[in-house]
Amino acid sequence: MDNTIKYALALNVLGDKINAVSTELKEAEKLASELKYDELLKRKSVLESAISRYASIRNELAVLDRPAVIEREHHQLVDAFDELIHGTKLMDQGLNLKDMKVTPEKILNGFQLQLKSQKDTMDVTNRIVEKLSK
Repeated sequence: MDNTIKYALALNVLGDKINAVSTELKEAEKLASELKYDELLKRKSVLESAISRYASIRNELAVLDRPAVIEREHHQLVDAFDELIHGTKLMDQGLNLKDMKVTPEKILNGFQLQLKSQKDTMDVTNRIVEKLSK
């Protein structure tokens, strides 16, 4: 099978995994300042799971065999994914269960970083598609 087709299929599989994690995160993205401990615990658990799963997907992405023509874009895609993980970590840090403290600024900063990462990912993905379809 052609390397370009293998790469595209692998990205599709990783995209499905990303969508699954992102769907779970939608629940945790709400600012949690009015939540009870058990609700905070659930959101914290979702965020921690997302960080772990995103890291696993990122590692799969980083070692993906790719066509030479998109080497630079592929690295940019990995970098954008690193930003997504960092944004999720910031959101997680915004929920401090030990002190029962919510830091909305950290959650918002993390969410904004996630949005930037999503835009960067879309831009790089469009460039990859453009290069591979030539």
